[in-house]
Amino acid sequence: MMLTVLSCAPTEEGGFLRVLDLPASAKIEGVRYGVEFVATLTQSARDAEGMRSSKLEFTAPDALAGITVEYSCGVWGATLGEISFSGLSAEKLGAPIAAFLPDGEVTAAEKATGSGGEAQTRICLQKGTSIYEYIIDSKSGLPLSVTEMTAAGKMIMEIKILEYKTK
Repeated sequence: MMLTVLSCAPTEEGGFLRVLDLPASAKIEGVRYGVEFVATLTQSARDAEGMRSSKLEFTAPDALAGITVEYSCGVWGATLGEISFSGLSAEKLGAPIAAFLPDGEVTAAEKATGSGGEAQTRICLQKGTSIYEYIIDSKSGLPLSVTEMTAAGKMIMEIKILEYKTK
């Protein structure tokens, strides 16, 4: 509800982060605590109870390639070949998924200009002890990047969205 109240989009559109609620696939690259990664993210539509499932498949670096992390109904699981595990370890490994779950309290929303002069929207969400900054392309409405920081402003994770397709 906070997203629709604080955004500039009409209420029926659901605000600037509504795109994150749609079923989608994305190719992303990023860095979390100094570890670079490349992955493919797939998210389903929300079911009747508002739940959705997400899947993250790492493709690089070699140390992470082949690891798949899945999230559904609050449960985290990870696999590498025939090895599987769940719980906190899977959740930590799947942290990029959390960046694409637009739950939290909007703390800032403003228009911005990209380095090439393109119109963008910057939205900050507070989720627990982290702050997520989303840069959305104002023309297409698609996300361009997500940054996770501590409340003190220390960088945790940066994600560049190479491709984002809604289904």
